[in-house]
Amino acid sequence: METYDFEPIDRGYVVVNTRNTDLFIFPSIINSDNRTYRELFIVGQKVLSENDIGSTICKSGYRTHVTCGTLIGIHDTFTIGGKTYKSVLEAELFSAEGDSGCPVFQYAIDDDGVVRKYVNVVGLLLAGNSTSNITLFHPVDKILVDEDHGIELTLLTVSNVGKIR
Repeated sequence: METYDFEPIDRGYVVVNTRNTDLFIFPSIINSDNRTYRELFIVGQKVLSENDIGSTICKSGYRTHVTCGTLIGIHDTFTIGGKTYKSVLEAELFSAEGDSGCPVFQYAIDDDGVVRKYVNVVGLLLAGNSTSNITLFHPVDKILVDEDHGIELTLLTVSNVGKIR
């Protein structure tokens, strides 16, 4: 059985009605375990490639909060639980049941050259194994754009949140 990116993926989208002036959205990721930087501000997105294998990636899951690990593979297809998924990235990264659909990201460097509170989204978590610390996720570009189905979404960032119409 082959499953396309948009089928049984555990994720949510927020549709913003720009006419609602009472609504304030600030694109950030929860980092509740860090007393100094409780929110990580989304400044952009990054499409990972083979050159990024070995780099550090992180996720902010409902159950396991922010954890970081290493990107170990980029797969055109990946079979798990009898289902084959397209466009899957693999990381040695701790996650557990309840983290599905959470953001996967890389820290961005602040203006002063320090990594602290800014992130680039790289994907959404698909599945994980807390015993082996293997986590699978879909890349951000495949989530936001699906030419076959005419889908093109914009990731809200701190710089474009007021510009989406």
